[in-house]
Amino acid sequence: MNIKYISESPYKTIDINDCYWYHYFDFHKKADNVVWEYKLGSMLEKFLLPEDMKGKTFLDIGTANGFFSFEMERRGAEVVSFDLGLDDQPDQIPYPFSPDRVKANREFMLQLHKGYWYAHQYFQSNAKAVYGHIKQLPGGLEKFDVTLIGSILQHTRDPLGAIIEADRHTNHTLIISEAYYPSKEPVMCFHANPKDENPQYWTWWRISPSFLELALETLGYKDIKLCGPFDLINRRHGYKVPTITIKGTK
Repeated sequence: MNIKYISESPYKTIDINDCYWYHYFDFHKKADNVVWEYKLGSMLEKFLLPEDMKGKTFLDIGTANGFFSFEMERRGAEVVSFDLGLDDQPDQIPYPFSPDRVKANREFMLQLHKGYWYAHQYFQSNAKAVYGHIKQLPGGLEKFDVTLIGSILQHTRDPLGAIIEADRHTNHTLIISEAYYPSKEPVMCFHANPKDENPQYWTWWRISPSFLELALETLGYKDIKLCGPFDLINRRHGYKVPTITIKGTK
């Protein structure tokens, strides 16, 4: 598979209000009526990211608007941002009453991508973007010193397969941030609710910290560190998301 790196915005102009803002950036202070979900700047230490990334490479899986990509670039890293492509469908729980969400999913990802490229231009970033699906990262993608899987395992049909894919492209450090599931056992809890009149079509699992720790140990990671649970505040929808970060090194 030929890998396609994108280093410049595919959009000539981007209106800040045409973007879906998953991440908050400081430039939002100058914009009226911009709604965003997560403000992470004051919580960076909870994501266990290396401070000095000079001369190192960083893969940001589930980049969304690129907050971690641009932060790690600021710390000196050469960055590749990875996310779902416009023509790649997310894993959707197959409820029998599920509507055809292809058009809606594509529109959402388009707005999310535009947010990434708006921020990319604002920061004059050199980060490169790659699009696809976590279940099979592009074959030509190199290995990275540090990889982050940012809160997307819950949205995949096969979280363990996604971790294995990320490991395949990681030389040294793998970091996973994920919604917290309060179990001491290494388990995943199926999150489907067919009785819900408005179910979350793309949230499959709640995953325990010990499952993630066991997965990393199985793949040969050592010196495993855990941070959390800590609360992320979703400003758009007004709820808290208990979250953990787990980090392993080879």
